[in-house]
Amino acid sequence: MKYFILCCFPLFFLSACDDDEQVTTNSVEDYLIFGRYGFECFGNCITVYKLQGGELFADDLEYGFPETDDFQTTPLSNAQFQIAEVLSDEFPEELLETEQRIFGCPDCVDQGGFYLSLKRNGTVTTWQIDTDDVDQTQGILDYKSRIIEVMEAL
Repeated sequence: MKYFILCCFPLFFLSACDDDEQVTTNSVEDYLIFGRYGFECFGNCITVYKLQGGELFADDLEYGFPETDDFQTTPLSNAQFQIAEVLSDEFPEELLETEQRIFGCPDCVDQGGFYLSLKRNGTVTTWQIDTDDVDQTQGILDYKSRIIEVMEAL
């Protein structure tokens, strides 16, 4: 029995190390994109930011929804990252628990919308949320208010 335990312990230890490395790798690739858009406009019609790998990046867009490479390569300041990081920390789990991806009718009457895209463990999920408080829980309404606060502070 002692021989079995001595042989299996290193295997258990090594497999635990592999899991830690995978979590670290995934966390660097994970991201949160947040911001506002309105497509019946002139000039810059979308303002989004990407939180990734402990840094905050501003978009390079004037129109359309972002792809992962539509962001500036130089991160914003650490102070700005600290302001925006709360959006990652306070992300409403209810959005992950529902199949609904569009809340209300974002930008249907030129009122704009909020855009969210979250990549966790290799899975990307995107939401569009009406600026009007239609078809939204209190948790989503609170998160929209938080996005506005963060964007105004940036």
